[in-house]
Amino acid sequence: MSAYHPLGHRHRHAFERLRQDVAALRATPQSRRPAASIGDYSMNLLKETVTRANRVFRREPGMPRLRGIDRGHPISHADFAILVGRLSGAVQTFAERHPDPDEDDDWFDGED
Repeated sequence: MSAYHPLGHRHRHAFERLRQDVAALRATPQSRRPAASIGDYSMNLLKETVTRANRVFRREPGMPRLRGIDRGHPISHADFAILVGRLSGAVQTFAERHPDPDEDDDWFDGED
């Protein structure tokens, strides 16, 4: 049993959508060429995901507050990977605090 409050239906739905977007970002191919830029779709998804994460985690003690992404300024692949890693860690922590009562296994743990 979790020591944290149970999530309401809307909060659970928002978290599940966040979880799916973070999984998509984790699967984004990372170019080894420093000159290659992050595509618009990935940047837009990253910006929307950071905004959603801040909303989902805002009342949760100890969860990170992530800086917004400025679409007008490119970010490096290293910055992209670091931010996606932070998002992944935060999603995993939140999922451990608020397990889905309808879910038997945690699909998130098996992915790298």
